[in-house]
Order: sequence, then C-alpha cells, then structure tokens
Amino acid sequence: MREKERKLLLFAGTTEGRMLAEYLSKKRIACYVSTATEYGKSLLQEEQLSDIIILAGRIKEIRLENEKQTYFYLFLFVFILGLGIIAFFLVRKRYRTKLLRNVEIIGNNNAIINRYACRIAELENASLQERQAKKEEIGILNRKILCLIAENKRVCENSSVDALFVLEELKQGNLIISNMTIAERQHIFDFLDLVHANFITRLKQEFDLTKNELLLAALLKVGFSNKQLMIVFDCEMKSIYKNRQRLKADLGLTKNDSLEQMVMMY
Repeated sequence: MREKERKLLLFAGTTEGRMLAEYLSKKRIACYVSTATEYGKSLLQEEQLSDIIILAGRIKEIRLENEKQTYFYLFLFVFILGLGIIAFFLVRKRYRTKLLRNVEIIGNNNAIINRYACRIAELENASLQERQAKKEEIGILNRKILCLIAENKRVCENSSVDALFVLEELKQGNLIISNMTIAERQHIFDFLDLVHANFITRLKQEFDLTKNELLLAALLKVGFSNKQLMIVFDCEMKSIYKNRQRLKADLGLTKNDSLEQMVMMY
C-alpha cells in the first residue's frame, strides 16, 4: 500500500500540541510531529496515533546533523574527484614520458642510420679494389640499418595503437570530429609528433593555429581526401574549402601555394 504523502509538520512540545496530534490522527491526516525531548516522544507513542511519524530532538540539532551529513558527502565527492584528477594526470604524464622517450629513440636511430648510410656511400664511391676490401663492412652496415629500421617500426607500432585506431574510425566514418574526446585528439597529435619529427609541436611553435586547424593539418598529413574531410567534419564541401583557405592564410601561404605540398614537406 502506498504511503500517504506528508506535507504537515506539527511541533507538539505542549499539551495543546499533543491534542492537535490526536485530532489529526483521528481525521487520518498524515503528518510529522516533532517533540523537543524523548520524554515528549514517549507521551505521544502511548497514544498509539495512526498516520503520524514522531520526530524527537531539537530542530537545531537535527539541522546540524543534516549539515554534517551534507558536508561529509560533499567532502567524499571532492576527495574522489581529486583522486580521479590526480590519477588522470599521472597516467597522462606517464604516457607522455613514454612517448617522448620513444621519440628520442627514433631520432637517435635515424641519426645513426644517416651516419651509416653516409659511410656506405663513401665506401661505394671508393675504388673497386677498396670496395672489395670493405665489402664485409658495407654488409655489416646494411644489416645494422635494417635492424634500426625494424626497431623504429616496432616502437611506432607500440606507441601508436590508439592513434591508428582513431584514424581508422575516422576513415570508416564511424567517428566525427565533434564527437572526439580530448584524449582521441591528443593520440593523433602524439602519433604525428612521433612519426613526423614533431610535426604538431613545430606547427604550434611557429604558427598561431586553432585546435581544429591543427587537426585539419594532421588529417591532411596522413592523406585524408576532401571527401573524407567532409564526412569527419560533418559539413558541406564549401565549408571544407573555407577551412582549407583559412589554414593556408594562417600558415602564410599565398593563393597559388599548395596546402597539401606544404603539409607534406613540413
């Protein structure tokens, strides 16, 4: 049976109050009856009043108790929220540290590869007799270059799983820009920094671009067509052209300059 709704509060600390409580009970009027002491509550309980809920204790004390509970739950909420924020930044810092370490590894490997390639070129430009003498060294250098390339590929794959998934979702039309989370955008930016020599970081340092302009440049860098851009930005083709022209202007390009060529060569 559904409990009656109570909209009445009666302070029954006196004889008249108890009489009113008895009257309300006889009339089947559901209400709360408040007494200042447990003794007053016991007197009312002796009457066995129906449809009456008896509250004992001074209102100030009840209010203080309610306030204590409110502050406790507020503190608990802030504490949990704080732990969540701290955990988020710790994970983000760990992720960024790992990413920067991988960028450094790839940069160092590329420098070594270039050095080995220069050495191979020197040996191959030498006389036939000298090339024959250094044939074994050239083979060793080529094998080292292949090992370093394989290591760079492995580092990129391990560091870019999230970014590659997001890019694939965009290409398949399962995700649009307006629905992307901050983390998903950052995965793409980190991926391009990793595989394209700090592409996004250099753009930020040299040009005053908005987040959407950075994302447009990133998608152009990985080969998105205008049709694909229209889908992921969820807009008409003329809006894509406007966004491209705005990006060209902010990059300091003229009307005749190629945006794709600048992005690819940057």
